[in-house]
Amino acid sequence: MTGRPPVRDDSPGPASTGTPPVLVLAALGGLYVTPNDAQADQRGGTDTSLARWRTEVHELGRRRRKLALLVYLRLTPRPVSRDLLLDLLWPEDEPERGRHSLNEALSHLRRVLGRDALGPRGGDVRLAPDAPLSSDVVEFDQAVLRDHSEEIVARYTGPFLDGVFVDRAPRFEMWVANEREQRRRQVVAACQTLCATPLTAESAPVHVGAARRWLDASPGSADAARAWIDALTFTGSDDAVRAGLAAFEQVAREVQHEDDEPLPLALQQLGERLRERVAQAEAATEVTLARASRSSLPPVADTPLPTLPSPSSPSSPSSPAPVTRAPSRRHWLPVVSVLSTVAAGAALLATSTRPSRDRGTDRATAPRPWIVVAPVAVSGKPDTTDLSGAIGVALASALSRYPTVDVVPSSRVAATLARMQRPDSAARDERSLTEAAERIGASVVAFPEAAMLGNTTVLRVRLLNPQGAPAAAPLEVRIASANDWISAIDGLGADLVRRVNRSSASSRAATPLPPATTPSLPALRAFAAAGRA
Repeated sequence: MTGRPPVRDDSPGPASTGTPPVLVLAALGGLYVTPNDAQADQRGGTDTSLARWRTEVHELGRRRRKLALLVYLRLTPRPVSRDLLLDLLWPEDEPERGRHSLNEALSHLRRVLGRDALGPRGGDVRLAPDAPLSSDVVEFDQAVLRDHSEEIVARYTGPFLDGVFVDRAPRFEMWVANEREQRRRQVVAACQTLCATPLTAESAPVHVGAARRWLDASPGSADAARAWIDALTFTGSDDAVRAGLAAFEQVAREVQHEDDEPLPLALQQLGERLRERVAQAEAATEVTLARASRSSLPPVADTPLPTLPSPSSPSSPSSPAPVTRAPSRRHWLPVVSVLSTVAAGAALLATSTRPSRDRGTDRATAPRPWIVVAPVAVSGKPDTTDLSGAIGVALASALSRYPTVDVVPSSRVAATLARMQRPDSAARDERSLTEAAERIGASVVAFPEAAMLGNTTVLRVRLLNPQGAPAAAPLEVRIASANDWISAIDGLGADLVRRVNRSSASSRAATPLPPATTPSLPALRAFAAAGRA
């Protein structure tokens, strides 16, 4: 004898009073086991026995070699000899020690699945077909047998036993590699089938999901990347093209990370075409704003900018209730024109009347916090590009009139995102912008949001610090007509500046990080700290 404790007898769990609860075994994208609590509540057993059963399941989940045995038995329909199992999972153990480990593992599986789940003791081992065990791998394999491509893609949640390694078990690792590759090929074939169907407005979401899964299963595949980008850009809208460019840049980073090789020429050319389309869309937006600023509206000097009352103050009782009707492009064009004109005038006024940091302002004696103004998110109205750009420009111009803050130019934000190796679309991403703010040395990031409710607009601004936490309470104002936009933007800017100045943390000028090109913020912080030491 080896002195090891004897294998304990199977303790009566819920199986002793009927069919045991169903166990859920997940082996795609990892390996874990969990009880089906709904089945456990329905299928009997006292509270004590159910608690003991759950303890056994939890203990099984901590034993990787036992889980590996369960996966192998679940995917092997024929009886397996004990010698083969010993050679598969305990090849380096002494024979007696290996047999003891195998017997203890089988006993544990019986306590969890029921006494009849593994057949009689002493002979070959086979998991009963009706064993109370569900598995994502089996459901995936059944979808393959049915040749149901959409279900195959949906059920493939990752490589077989991804990240799972059983030491001192080379034959098991070889079996895992074969099973993993087989299912990878199956999901790639299903993705290719789906992506080969005609691309329509209805099928585009299916194409996007299938192509992304294809790319996950075959990193760096030019065909998968092309299918993904084609599906994203199917509608041809400016937002769709931007999404396609973001996807292209993600693929480029993944290929460089995996293979450290250049992209195929066809993909490089596709990326260039997407960049050209995005540049054309941005140029068209600038032209629209320029045309609006040259409209026949009165000049800014003839339009007073009254201070907006506090958002918490009640509305004037004499104010007529706004009429609610569907917004139209014709309705919003005057708004765009008003905001563009005011923004242009305010920018010229600010440039000519306030000192800049580069000309005569001593930062040590008059530090001013930088504010990053994010692109405006507009909801409740189609085709909001013009209005979104006009609001953002007008708000930034309104802020620039105050001598206690500075607004970070959009070109500087774009350059910082480029050094972070983020796509242009990251300018709308909260996490990316707050990180860019820390690199620039900004104290606050303003995230404006406009919601269209008929002809009334709710304009709200959230203020975050570079760590992503609220820097001050949000600001909100309701705008009922085009004539109210000027005073609303002016008052919103004044309130924003007041809140920034009242916040002790936000009112201080922060120290920018070195303008180095790296996607890693911790690495840049360490580099900056070393430079200051």
